[in-house]
Amino acid sequence: MIKRVEYPQAVYTPQRVREYVGNPFIEALPEIMSTDVLAQRLTRRPPFDPSERDEPSHLRFHMLERLRQLLIVFPAYFDIESSIGALIRQGYIHRNPFDPAAVRRVYQARTAEMSPLVSAVGPRASSELVFVGLSGLGKTTLIESILDCYSPQILRHSSYNGQPLHVTQIVWVKINCPHDGSLSAVCRSFFAEIDAITGTTRYAQEYADPRLSVTNLTDGMQQVAASYALGALVVDEMQNLSLQKSGGREKMMNFFMNLRASIGVPVIYVGTYKSIALFQSEMRYCRRASGRGLKELRRPPSWKSPVWSLLLEAVFAYQWVKRPIALSDGLKKLLWDLSQGITDVLVALVINAQDYAIRHKSETLDTKIFNHVYKTDLRLLHPALNALRSRNPKKLARFDDLYAQAKGEKVPLNYEALGLDPATILGSLALTGGAIENSELGAALPTKPSGSRATGTEAEGNYDLDLQEIMEGGGASTISQGEFR
Repeated sequence: MIKRVEYPQAVYTPQRVREYVGNPFIEALPEIMSTDVLAQRLTRRPPFDPSERDEPSHLRFHMLERLRQLLIVFPAYFDIESSIGALIRQGYIHRNPFDPAAVRRVYQARTAEMSPLVSAVGPRASSELVFVGLSGLGKTTLIESILDCYSPQILRHSSYNGQPLHVTQIVWVKINCPHDGSLSAVCRSFFAEIDAITGTTRYAQEYADPRLSVTNLTDGMQQVAASYALGALVVDEMQNLSLQKSGGREKMMNFFMNLRASIGVPVIYVGTYKSIALFQSEMRYCRRASGRGLKELRRPPSWKSPVWSLLLEAVFAYQWVKRPIALSDGLKKLLWDLSQGITDVLVALVINAQDYAIRHKSETLDTKIFNHVYKTDLRLLHPALNALRSRNPKKLARFDDLYAQAKGEKVPLNYEALGLDPATILGSLALTGGAIENSELGAALPTKPSGSRATGTEAEGNYDLDLQEIMEGGGASTISQGEFR
């Protein structure tokens, strides 16, 4: 006997956006959040009590790990959440279950009768977002925190305004590109995630046959997505996709173009700058298709950045050493130089420095300890961080590979093997002319002439953007408004 899984019942909220009114899939979503509400939802401050500094050292070693849970919200995050929320809702506009045309399209998708070039969502729907940034800035953490705001993830509809409606809705599915880099593995990850969400083992078993082609698998994805009124598909770790295993760039791009069309839901791609290579030939198409464009998370521009100060103040509130220290400009500059503004590295530095101070009975932090920890505990990261310090385009392009290797991860894709020029790949970010939008300072900064370097003071509006020098190869500037983490 098959046990029936019970899902939360949909609760409908009246909508103030005209095109969202009367659509149960949209009305079942959480309300559109103001920046204040979103900041409260996204912020994660792990518990801390100053009295914990008096606990025995063997307990404090474990308390240090809480720091990894910290998430501070910055202005750029609001832009990312707004884009994702709009994509999900816009994708449902043309799938209203009480719209006969939408019902017909969904039926065709569920029965695999739809041409792969005909979208299940109808015309004009936003379709994709590309979200990139350096390794270690917390792209995945941010995306998962935003997706958690759209809970419950799965809903059961029974009736709407007195009319019967028997549909199970999955608001979002997030999958990671597996390290083997094959398209069939991406598809199977989708089915495994659907099973995890629904509490079944049906789809992973049904599509486990290795003889199934990518076409068979994408047809299955189309049917499942239509059956569960899927709101958005998030594909993380895009840089893991191997062009060689997937049959080349053209086949891969055709796969993703057909995926967007066939499953009929928005797709959000997340990855490092290396993943831009996958979209390079179709970036202009991506912009037209989405209207949301490319979003980029950047590290703080320098140690003088207000964002860097805000992050350090939040991190240094968690000191389990008996004699905590206050931040100084010298310390801010040192930690910037050691971490190069990479959030993951900063947290590792502070945790390991406190561990060292507690273990060696000094019970306080200083520049000597931070330098020692960097030289010893973080030595595997030196090649990656030195690449950032170099400001050399080819070395910068290797940062993500070097960072992944230092973390013990496999790196299936490399530029040299594919005959790709790193500067050209990252230069594909340069999509529009004009000014760079500095989301931290809220001001448009002029694009520097090609070949020039930033000079002057921060007060004059110049700041350290290592990747900008690469992007200028196309004589244009980034359209992103991201910041970092």
